[in-house]
Amino acid sequence: MLGRHFKTVSTTDTMAQGVDTIDDTNRMSLLNEKWATFSKADLVVTDRLHGMLFSILTGRPCLVFANNNHKIESTISTWLQDVHSVKLVTPDSVTSVENQLKR
Repeated sequence: MLGRHFKTVSTTDTMAQGVDTIDDTNRMSLLNEKWATFSKADLVVTDRLHGMLFSILTGRPCLVFANNNHKIESTISTWLQDVHSVKLVTPDSVTSVENQLKR
């Protein structure tokens, strides 16, 4: 579905690749690398809290799927209710995702 709306679709996560230990010497450079990846996206689609937060930090719009621990819904309803770049979608509603992509 994303391929119909965007020229390039790429996959990433919030894990540091090829790093055994994250400490004071590499933490900021690893975060900056990951944020640079997020900042290049036209849209972030995630079901992870950190993916949603990284999209906000990098100024990217985000479609976020609810997950089984309710952290996403809780964070949106308590802290992010005024953040209009984040849209909560339900995983069983393809129509809802399509409508959000059109917006």
